[in-house]
Amino acid sequence: MASGNVPQTALSKEQKWELFISGVRCIMSRWTALNLAIDNCWGGASSREKADAMFDNLLYAFESSTVHADELVEFFDYYLSNDFHVDAQDGSIEEVSRTIVLMFNRIAIDDFTMVNQILSARVPKGTENSVFQKPPSDDDSSDEGEDEGGDEGMDVEQPTAMNIELEENTRPIKEIDEDGFETVTSRKGRKK
Repeated sequence: MASGNVPQTALSKEQKWELFISGVRCIMSRWTALNLAIDNCWGGASSREKADAMFDNLLYAFESSTVHADELVEFFDYYLSNDFHVDAQDGSIEEVSRTIVLMFNRIAIDDFTMVNQILSARVPKGTENSVFQKPPSDDDSSDEGEDEGGDEGMDVEQPTAMNIELEENTRPIKEIDEDGFETVTSRKGRKK
């Protein structure tokens, strides 16, 4: 179920959960800031174990209660700051959080379009060996050489987890300064 298109029919609760896990793995395997921190051991020698613990806690949060994007932002900010010493100011924490929550909500209502796009998108170079790419129990040796020679259509732009269009009602998180005022960000290309 981790690859290919999921039929647009009702799935069992367990199948939806497995589909969600696969989608989250795919999104996190493409998150540059997180994968750089893990690959370069910014969290110390146990960076991979810390990443696994973060992933397990993320899944537990979704199993336990309703999770909102702003809560997920705090979750990722905490782990990146404390475990990997990363202060991601590139907006990726908010983007990943919104994408995961939106994907979860769509799967819950039997809308598999978004997760299909995420799972079928081409894997960016450098993320093939991400700690999140495959479940830990998979045999890594069986995948060697699978994609060699299959580069047809490489010039076709495919969606990735990070550029999938979010619903119109999903708004950026407001930034409130210490005086209680909302910070207004400028729009690129806005004419005066």
